[in-house]
Amino acid sequence: MTKDFSLGPTFEGFFSTIGLISCGFGVFYFFVFHLYLFGSSLFLVGLPVFFSIKGTVLDFSKRRFKPYFHCFIFKLGFWESIDTIESLELDIYNQSQNLNLKGALVSTYTVRTFDLVLQLKNKEKIILAELKDPSEGRRIMEELSKEIQIPFSDKYEILRESIEERKEYTR
Repeated sequence: MTKDFSLGPTFEGFFSTIGLISCGFGVFYFFVFHLYLFGSSLFLVGLPVFFSIKGTVLDFSKRRFKPYFHCFIFKLGFWESIDTIESLELDIYNQSQNLNLKGALVSTYTVRTFDLVLQLKNKEKIILAELKDPSEGRRIMEELSKEIQIPFSDKYEILRESIEERKEYTR
C-alpha cells in the first residue's frame, strides 16, 4: 500500500530555478534575437519545469519512502528506507504581517498552518503536507504512526500545554 503526499508547486529549489531561467531565456531569445521557434520551445519546456510539484510517496508494504519532484510525467527522487525516519511531527507554523495603507489603516494578517513532518536521523526534515486544521493533522499522523510503527509528537499540543502552564503560573 502506498500513500502520496503532494505539496503542489513550491516555486523553490533547483527545478523551479532552472525552469525560471529557461523561461527567461526563451522570452529573451524570442523578442531580442527573433528566434521564434527556439525561444518559444525554451519557454514551453521551462514552464512545466518551473511549476514542478514537490511531494513524498510512502510505500508501507516495502517499508520505504521517496521525496520527489514531479516534473512532466516523471517523479524524480530516490527511495529511502523507513528506518531512516527518526520521528513523525505535527509542527505549527505561524507568520504575521502588518499592512499599512498610507498611514491611515493598519491591519495584521496571520497565517497559521500545521505541517506534517518526517524527521530523519540525519536531522533533515521532510514536509509531507500543510494543513489548516490540527485535528486533521493528528488523525493523519496517527494513521502513519500505526502503519510505520514510529511514534509521533504533536508540537501544537505541547505548545498549548506550555501556554496553559504559564497562564496558571502567572495567576
